[in-house]
Amino acid sequence: MSSYAGGAKAQVAFKQSGAEYTYPPQGAQARVIELNQPHELIVRARGQLINLVVDGEQSVAYRLPTPRVYGPLELITFDASAEFLAFELRTLPATVKLIEAANTTTTPEVMIPVEQARLAVLIAEKAVVSAEAQLASLLARAAADRARFQQPPSEEAVPLAKAAALSEKQAAAAVTDEQVLVAELALLKASAEQRGDKEKKRDEAKSAFESARQAVEMPGETYTSVVGALKTLENNLESEESRRKPFPQTSTGRRSALAKWITDPRHPLPARVAVNHIWSRHMGRPLVPTVFDFGRKGTPPVNQELLDWLAVELVEQGWSMKHLHRLIVTSRAYRMSSSNLGASETNLASDPENKYHWRANPIRMEAQTVRDSLLHLAGELDLTRGGPSIPVSDEASRRRSLYFVHSHNEHQKFLSMFDDASVLDCYRRTESIVPQQALALENSALASTMAEKIAAQISAARPDLSESDWVREAFHTVLASDPTPDELTLSIEALTEFQQLATALNQSLPLDSARIQLILALLNHNDFVTVR
Repeated sequence: MSSYAGGAKAQVAFKQSGAEYTYPPQGAQARVIELNQPHELIVRARGQLINLVVDGEQSVAYRLPTPRVYGPLELITFDASAEFLAFELRTLPATVKLIEAANTTTTPEVMIPVEQARLAVLIAEKAVVSAEAQLASLLARAAADRARFQQPPSEEAVPLAKAAALSEKQAAAAVTDEQVLVAELALLKASAEQRGDKEKKRDEAKSAFESARQAVEMPGETYTSVVGALKTLENNLESEESRRKPFPQTSTGRRSALAKWITDPRHPLPARVAVNHIWSRHMGRPLVPTVFDFGRKGTPPVNQELLDWLAVELVEQGWSMKHLHRLIVTSRAYRMSSSNLGASETNLASDPENKYHWRANPIRMEAQTVRDSLLHLAGELDLTRGGPSIPVSDEASRRRSLYFVHSHNEHQKFLSMFDDASVLDCYRRTESIVPQQALALENSALASTMAEKIAAQISAARPDLSESDWVREAFHTVLASDPTPDELTLSIEALTEFQQLATALNQSLPLDSARIQLILALLNHNDFVTVR
């Protein structure tokens, strides 16, 4: 229908299994419409006034809240279907008078009494004033707290405290002023049975406002401090009130005493525990096997003198962990090879388990390092620091693995394959060799995608490499070592076989596909997940 005066006449059939259909139009009484029979609907429109005539009887008179616009004519039914049998559209003659929508049901905002509407507007205005006053109070109290608790106290502490007290009481007056109007509106809407209770609440609101108004006239210097932190409940007997007590301005000294006792040079335990953990991370095996127990039931260290010397070194260097890390990684013991090829027969016979570190111990990379290495070699690792934890289901994330959610119930699948850290202790990770690890590096979407990107990077950086040189570059990139003559020969043969297979499968770039497969094979090499 357009915005000009017009009308539409339609014959409609309502269909449903049954004999009749109740039709309750707006502004009219419900009436019965017979199903499976044709009915005549006449819609007359002039401006925003709409009249609906059903089977010759005036049914609906409704005034639209907004001007009419161009659009379709829809007939909506409930629990029935409607079918147009005939339709006619024509201009509405000026002589046809429409019935005004006197009984049309409208929204409560239009139909409420004037006094209620006036109060609603005043309440909205008071709500704005109240919100602004509360914000001003919060800022004033925060400024007063900063001046009051800084050391030494600020010279502005007293005037800021007075301003905070006044602002807080003004905010309270604004809130109670709004509550008075809310109570007045509730009283206007109340029925005769409710008036007694509503009048009582109105009087209480007025009394509270009067008290708040008087407090503004004599604000004083006392105000409510802003709660910045709540003390943790220490037992089931502690109350919420005790949590909100201000923190003491002076320390009891108990925590300082504990820290001094732990770091006392005469204390035999803390430095040795720290050294044992750091040594284990770098050397792959702790000096004291029972890292969780240094007591009499624990296993004593083989290199007691080394443990004692490192502990003394840590304490004498001001407990500098950086100094200890540097000392270990620059030592001759750390830089030894893990291979026993050509080793002394005496060492092999007297210390086959390498308890005295005459060679390095092969170390399996931690789960996070395995995943991060894949991303780093492909140039995909996101080194952004900080930020929220990553859901374990986010397989597309390229952030460092330490940002994954790690809890008793949630574990990242790839990391779990490679013995992720236990959430129950922080002593030492388990090391296992299971088929799932090889399957993860061979068949996972992560490994396949990264292998493709690594191969593309090598080829793009050196497009003129021969097959043998490309294989050497692949070994350098993935395993950080040169291939042996046998490995080089086998890799070139594998490239040829991969390329023939890709050609047989009608792949568009058989050479690129073959190189990707070789990179994937190197990612499954034991040396990729091992520090030697």
